[in-house]
Amino acid sequence: MTFSDIQPYLESPGAVLLVAYLTVSLVSLRTGGNGRRFTELAAKAIGQKLNRPGHSSSQLAVSSVMLIIITIVLAAVALAALQVIFPNDALLDYLILILIIDVRGTMKAAGKTEAALRAGNLELARREAGPILLRETGRLSEMGLAKACSESVILSTGELTVAPAFWYMLGSVFGSGIDFAVISFLFIVMGRAFNQKLPGNAVFGKYFGAMLRGAVSLPDFFLTLSLLMMKNGLSAVKYGLSCARTAHPCPSTGILLSAMGKTLDCRLGGPRFYEGSSDVYRFPAAGGSNNPDASYIGMFRRKMTILTASMAVILCLITEGALLLGIGGGSAKPRVNGSEYDPPKVITIPGSDFESEINRGESIVPESGNKGSSEKHNGRKDEKKPGSSPVFSNTDDFHPV
Repeated sequence: MTFSDIQPYLESPGAVLLVAYLTVSLVSLRTGGNGRRFTELAAKAIGQKLNRPGHSSSQLAVSSVMLIIITIVLAAVALAALQVIFPNDALLDYLILILIIDVRGTMKAAGKTEAALRAGNLELARREAGPILLRETGRLSEMGLAKACSESVILSTGELTVAPAFWYMLGSVFGSGIDFAVISFLFIVMGRAFNQKLPGNAVFGKYFGAMLRGAVSLPDFFLTLSLLMMKNGLSAVKYGLSCARTAHPCPSTGILLSAMGKTLDCRLGGPRFYEGSSDVYRFPAAGGSNNPDASYIGMFRRKMTILTASMAVILCLITEGALLLGIGGGSAKPRVNGSEYDPPKVITIPGSDFESEINRGESIVPESGNKGSSEKHNGRKDEKKPGSSPVFSNTDDFHPV
C-alpha cells in the first residue's frame, strides 16, 4: 500500500475534523477560538457605529439586516477566493477549522473560577468568570456563580465546539462543508456579540438572536442525544424533551440544559441579572434538585469534554458512512490516484488504401476534387468544369479576388 492509496482517506472530511479537533484540544498553541475573538471584536466595533441610542427602531432593524447580508456576502467571496488560492481543499478546511472551533477557552476560565471558589475567594472567582459570562457577576453568590459557570460550560460547548463541527460534517455531504461551518460560526458569534438581553440590543439584536438560535438548534439536539451513551442518559434525554416548551426561550437550549442538569441531579436555570441591566430575567428551573457548588463546575467540564470527543467521532462515522453509501454527491467525488488512473485509449481511424488505388491505376486524389482526371484514366477526354477541381492552371480562367 502506497501513500497515494491512503491519501483519499486522510483528506476526507472526517479525518480533517478529527485532526482539527485534536489540534485545538491537545496542542498548547492558542489556535482554537482566535477566529471567534477577532470576529467578535470586529462585530462589536461595527455595532457601535450602527447601533446608536438616537436611531429609531425601524432604522436599527434595517441596519442589522444590512449588516447580516453584507457579512454573508463578504464571507462567501472570501471563501471562494481562498478555495482558488489553496488547491488542497483538505488543508484549507483544516486551517479554518482550527481557527473557529474553540474547545479550551471557556473550559479554562471555568477551571480558574472553580479553583477560586474552592479556595474561598469569591471576588477572584467573579473576576475569573467575567469574560465568559454576560451576567452581572458582582451580584452572584457562590451558588449563583457555580450555576452560571456550569451553564456557560454547557452552552458554550454547544455553540463554539459542537455547532461548527456539526455543520461542517453536514455540509460535507453536499460538498460545502467549510462554507456551512463558517456561515454558522458567523451567525453564532454575531448573535453572542449582539445579545438581545444586553442593554441597547433589544431591537438591533433581534435578527442576530434568531440567527443564533437557528445555528445551534440542531447541534444542541444532537449533543443532547449524545447523552444516551452515558449512565442514566435515557432518562435524562426523556426529561429534557419533556421540558422543551417551558425550560428556555430557545427550545433546543432548554432541552440541553434540562438533560445535562438531570444527569448530575443539578438545578440549573432560574432568575438572573445581565450586565448593565437592572431587569431580572426569570427562567424556569431545569435539571435536578441540588443547588450547584464549585464541584459541579468540574463535573460539567469533564462531562462536556467526553461528550465533545465522542461527538467528533460519531459525526465522522455518520458522515463518512453517508458518503460511502452515496448519500450526497458533493464531497463523495472519487479521487484519482496513480492506481486508479486509466489512460485514454487511442482511437485509430483507418485511412484510404492509397497503394491499392495506385496499383489499380486510379488517382489518389479524392473523386470529389479531381473528377476530370478520373475520366481521363477511363479513356475519355479530360473535360474540366469550372469549380470541379481545387487544382487550378492557367486555362482555368480563375481570377482570385
